[in-house]
Amino acid sequence: MRRNQNIQSFELNEALLRFDLETSILLCQSPVNGKKVWVKKLNGLVVSDIFEDNKRYYIVCDSGEINGQFLAVKKENGTTSWFIPGKSFMHVLYKGFLFLIFADENNHFYLLKVYVNTGKSAWFHPVDQDLNEYIFMNEKLQLKYFSGKNEKLSIKTGKLIN
Repeated sequence: MRRNQNIQSFELNEALLRFDLETSILLCQSPVNGKKVWVKKLNGLVVSDIFEDNKRYYIVCDSGEINGQFLAVKKENGTTSWFIPGKSFMHVLYKGFLFLIFADENNHFYLLKVYVNTGKSAWFHPVDQDLNEYIFMNEKLQLKYFSGKNEKLSIKTGKLIN
């Protein structure tokens, strides 16, 4: 019984993913019959979120207050396609790209636009720690801060728009 309290479950469209906090094992099961599809060991990491697109599961992992990894794994076998070191505080799929707010090891925060196939950054923009809202508006991204500061970025280039 106690062991079940240490299992995190993520129900997705095509699978049920379960992460065991004691063993750091991520299990992917068929939602239809419960059969194991694959198993992945995530040493020293804790899963905080999982979401998907048509090819990959995106796994947000923490290993401390500002440390972690963002993994993209293949749905069919769980192999890692790519990963980004650091802690993700926001993650959104939008218009075929992944947008992430990341903290690096020095506690600096960045908004990244990432190619989903490769994990490579298309652009990045430093953001303040008091960022409290982001709004996608067609080709613009508006960032709102608790301080009252507002920024508008081009989604295509990441450059500031007046």
